[in-house]
Amino acid sequence: KESYGSRCFGLKSSPFFSLREKNSYRLIFGHNMYGMHNRANYGKLLGTLFLSLDLNKSNLILPDNKKEFTYFILVDDNGNSFSFNGKKVIKDEILSELGEPSEKADSKLIFLETPNYLIYKSRISDKPLTVITALDKHSITAEVRFTTFVIISVTLLSLTIIALLMRSILRNIVTPLKKLSIHIENLKEISP
Repeated sequence: KESYGSRCFGLKSSPFFSLREKNSYRLIFGHNMYGMHNRANYGKLLGTLFLSLDLNKSNLILPDNKKEFTYFILVDDNGNSFSFNGKKVIKDEILSELGEPSEKADSKLIFLETPNYLIYKSRISDKPLTVITALDKHSITAEVRFTTFVIISVTLLSLTIIALLMRSILRNIVTPLKKLSIHIENLKEISP
């Protein structure tokens, strides 16, 4: 079928693409090429250009694998999926909690809450791809607990330092001034 513009074929796996890695997926795009300069071939289909992107070698800056609590997954309409970060076990767990991730829908952002994850799902317009972002609830609450502990500790330490400074000011400045004031009042009463 002749078509104009680029077409996305989704995620494809083949030993041709990667001899070393089993189940290595690539994102495949195709674009028909037409003659433009030679009058005899002007407008005629000359061939098709294919672009194969190895997602394992992408330069995306994603959260560190050591602090895994945000996961990014790309799913095509055939059910093939690629996890940009995270292990296969986690990807499979997220996809099983999600159900059917590649439902053909519009490109609006869909939010789902499961027992373990907060999942955001968005369809890429005019492409057979869905992007899934999953946030691990347990890791998020652990981060919040740690941050709350740090904030409370710093606040209590600050209040303790302020209380000690106020006590020092009271003992070293206010009390001597009060004694001086009382002494001056006594001197006023004695002198004629």
